Amino acid sequence: MDARQALASKPASRPALRVVACDVQGLRGPDLASLANLIRPLGADVVVVAGGPWRIRARTRAAALADRFNLFHGGGGAASVGNLVLVSARVSVPETWSVQFPLVPGHRMRAAALARCVVPGGSFVVAATELAADSAERAASAAVLSMVLSTVDEPVILVGNVAGTTLTAGLADAAAGSILVGPEISVRARHYARRSRPTGRLPIMADLLLP
Repeated sequence: MDARQALASKPASRPALRVVACDVQGLRGPDLASLANLIRPLGADVVVVAGGPWRIRARTRAAALADRFNLFHGGGGAASVGNLVLVSARVSVPETWSVQFPLVPGHRMRAAALARCVVPGGSFVVAATELAADSAERAASAAVLSMVLSTVDEPVILVGNVAGTTLTAGLADAAAGSILVGPEISVRARHYARRSRPTGRLPIMADLLLP
């Protein structure tokens, strides 16, 4: 076998992806700055944010939050009730959409943000959600999102507090039960960012390999 044949027979490397999940609910000023200082050096391709802006000037505020992290606003915001998908320049986002869950009287609205993403050599769909604590509401919301994800052709990365729901079926835990991936995706490493004293928040991170 000559060098050209050997090169042709060598399997192509799989695209690597770094995903970070964090919660900015209620963070302001120095606390938000501290969290941004944690996330910026991580070199994430995708950062999924819970508790992001979704009421007044949601798109502008989401873009400003992304800028703090040296990222771009990929999707989510008002329609997804503060669930955001932020991406690096390496990731293009050709499509985004939101899924709103059945509203329970007396409870706050819940939803999910979804983004179809493309990196050199691969594509995937990110779904970001924050389910309610109430078990019946969680189950109903999970059923809705499960149905939506069942129609997705690309590998799925699901980020959120979905433990104990039907959403975990068929997905592998990539980090602390809050980042889950489809069977086509391999988990290279899972870890936490170092603890932030001012915020008390601990972003979680997973290094993945796309198919």
